[in-house]
Amino acid sequence: MNGFRNGNFQDNEIVKASDVQLVGDVSIENLGKALKTLFGSSKNVIIGGKLSAHTSGTSLMAKMSPILGVAADSEIPFIDHEGKFYSEGDVEPSSYITFASAGTSPRRDIVEVKADVITTNEQSRQFYDPETESSSYSQTDIEKRVILRLKVKKGTNGSNTAPAVDTGYVKIAEVVIPANATSLSNSNFYNVS
Repeated sequence: MNGFRNGNFQDNEIVKASDVQLVGDVSIENLGKALKTLFGSSKNVIIGGKLSAHTSGTSLMAKMSPILGVAADSEIPFIDHEGKFYSEGDVEPSSYITFASAGTSPRRDIVEVKADVITTNEQSRQFYDPETESSSYSQTDIEKRVILRLKVKKGTNGSNTAPAVDTGYVKIAEVVIPANATSLSNSNFYNVS
């Protein structure tokens, strides 16, 4: 396909780590290009990612359906088949989105997502230094993952205007937080997709 990249290795070729890493990185990039080709390169692409009220007890919480998408200004797609995500600073994925109370005035928040690349699985690995012809061991992350980063951006109390989307993020929903609310219903969610 035109515009897709991949690694190209020859028989008996000695390859570098960056060559092998390229294969994984371009696979992710190619998925982003495919989505943009199908849905338009200048638009945010969102499939799924609908929010619904968390129905267990009374709370200002929501759950997200599985999602696939790519931001118009990115080549890295975001995907999650379980409706899980990472909030800022999280080291483990979450399943529920929590909204702050609006107090005595209603508010319109947005929920926005982006792809974030993290490295994980630190292990001890041996490295060879050709200048000194010696090897040493060092701790290094051996996996790279693309995760779904989610953020709730609060609107202004008493305003029905949603806040602007942050650079690099894609808005998946607007959420009306009623005055003095202790729980949300599905009618409070205005999903983009």
